[in-house]
Amino acid sequence: MRLAQKTAVLAVAAFSFILLTSCGDDKVKKEVDQTIEEVKEVVKEEVAEKPDHFAQVDVDSDGKVTEEEFKAFGATEFKTKDKNADGKLQKDECPMFDDFNTDEDDFLTKEEFAKGHNSMFGKLDADSNGSVSKEEMTTFHEKMKASKE
Repeated sequence: MRLAQKTAVLAVAAFSFILLTSCGDDKVKKEVDQTIEEVKEVVKEEVAEKPDHFAQVDVDSDGKVTEEEFKAFGATEFKTKDKNADGKLQKDECPMFDDFNTDEDDFLTKEEFAKGHNSMFGKLDADSNGSVSKEEMTTFHEKMKASKE
């Protein structure tokens, strides 16, 4: 379940809590309290597990990602995405599969992935200053998510 869905569940649980506690049923109140705590814990774990993508790419921690850093990250990212270690990426291993798959076969080679990944730098660098800020990366990822929904 996505974070937004979990947050919505938490909001419904909180509303239910308010509604039901006004009725005075202590048993229901305890159940709702427990549900709220469980949802909070799941959301907290999911947020904690999500790595800071910008920090992973910004290896010198100077607050900007250069094209060299971006390309270097792409080279290591291929291995990370290749979950079955077959030396190629399947559609379920790469969210940008359709954009990077220029030969339209059933997989991405390392070279195909690198070419597609490296081409993304210009799209991320919204102000064309030769580096990507955390804000530019966040904005780009938000636009990507919105376009896929």
